[in-house]
Amino acid sequence: MHTPRQRVSLEEQINQWRNYLRRRQAIHSVDTSDMWAFSDKTARGFKDLLTTAVA
Repeated sequence: MHTPRQRVSLEEQINQWRNYLRRRQAIHSVDTSDMWAFSDKTARGFKDLLTTAVA
């Protein structure tokens, strides 16, 4: 786990979230595959937004 002062990449945060969901038995693998696709699309959009804002 990271301390509050350490920066965690967006990919690392998404991986942590995915691992958390995998451990939860209330969420089925079919549901998680849809969420993975959504989170990938959201992460790409967020990166594009940051790239545009910085440029």
